[in-house]
Amino acid sequence: MKLLDLHLGNIGIALPTLNDHSIGDIFDYLGSPECTIILPRERPSLPQALPPYLVPPISITEYLTHRDPTLHEARLRAEILDLGNGQYSSCVAIQHWCDKKI
Repeated sequence: MKLLDLHLGNIGIALPTLNDHSIGDIFDYLGSPECTIILPRERPSLPQALPPYLVPPISITEYLTHRDPTLHEARLRAEILDLGNGQYSSCVAIQHWCDKKI
């Protein structure tokens, strides 16, 4: 049986030296993130499922390129990030839901 949930969104590159840097050092270099508050125009059916704010992505590789001289020497490897919603191809698709506590 084959799993249906393996795609490029589930594969990432492991950065072995990232754990050697503190979150504070990364924020000091990249600056504090700009948060955008979520204010929907219409009431969503599950308002508790919306995040209170969005934060734009940052470039960890930009930080590591400038602050980690060993980055280019480290051996990178691909890793599967999440198969938590994988399904067998012979099964009926499950319905996704969001817990009301979220």
